[in-house]
Amino acid sequence: MNRARTLRLLSAWLLAPWPWVASVSGQAAPKPPPTRRDDVVDTLHGEAVPDPYRWLEDEASPEVQAWTAAQTAYARAVLDRLPDREALAKRLWELYEIGGLGTPVARPHGHGKARAWRYFYTRRDGKQNQPVLYVRDGVNGDDRALVDVNALAADGTRALDWWVPSEDGALVAYGISADGSEESVLHVRDARTGPTSSSARGPARWRGCPTGAPSITHAIPRRGASPTARRSTTDRCSCTGWERPRRTIRRCSAPAAI
Repeated sequence: MNRARTLRLLSAWLLAPWPWVASVSGQAAPKPPPTRRDDVVDTLHGEAVPDPYRWLEDEASPEVQAWTAAQTAYARAVLDRLPDREALAKRLWELYEIGGLGTPVARPHGHGKARAWRYFYTRRDGKQNQPVLYVRDGVNGDDRALVDVNALAADGTRALDWWVPSEDGALVAYGISADGSEESVLHVRDARTGPTSSSARGPARWRGCPTGAPSITHAIPRRGASPTARRSTTDRCSCTGWERPRRTIRRCSAPAAI
C-alpha cells in the first residue's frame, strides 16, 4: 500500500465518529480536527480521479506535521479514555514476550565420518524488536548468534528481510534493510567463524533460481576460481540468484570475507 493511500485511510479512520467511545466512557467523545480538502483531479485514461488529500504526501511540510500532531493528540484523547486499556496492554505484552521460533533449515557439512548437520533458524526472545538468526552444529549443539540486527539499532529499525544458507552450510547470505524500506543490502557471512566475517554487497533481493533450489552456492564460485568467473567456468553457479535494482547480476561474485 502506498503512502498516500495509507494516509487517506488513516485520516478516514481517525475522523470517523466513534459513538461507542462515549457510551463506554460516559463522556462525550472529542471532536476530530479538520482536514483540508483540495480540488485536485487527475485524468487517467479518460477518467477523472480526484485526490483531495494529496497535500498530505509531503511529510516535510509544516502543515502536514501540524496535522499529524493534531491527529495524534485526537487519537490519544480517544484511546486513553477507554476502560481496561492498561489491562489489555499488559496482556498483549505478556503474549508478545513469549517470543517466537522460526522453522529450522538443515544443511549437511563435513565429509565421511565427520559429516553432520548444521541447523539455521530465527528466534525472538522477550521484548526483542527483531528475531535473531542462530546456527547450531548438530541437534544437541550450542546455539550461536549469527546475525543480530537488534545490535545495529536499539529502536528496532533494522530488519533481517531474508536469509539463505549455502548447500554445504558454510555460508549464509542475508539481506538487511533500514527504517521499513525493504531495500535489502546483501551480506554474506561465514557460518563457521561467526559474526566477525561479513561482507556487504549492496542493494539486492533474492529472486530464486530456475532450478527451484534457492541456495547461495548458485551465486558463489568454487574456491580458487576467479571472483569474476562466469557461470560457464564454475560448477557451483548454475544461475544468478541475486538481482539488484535496474540490472541483474550476470556473473558470480565471491564475497570479500571468504
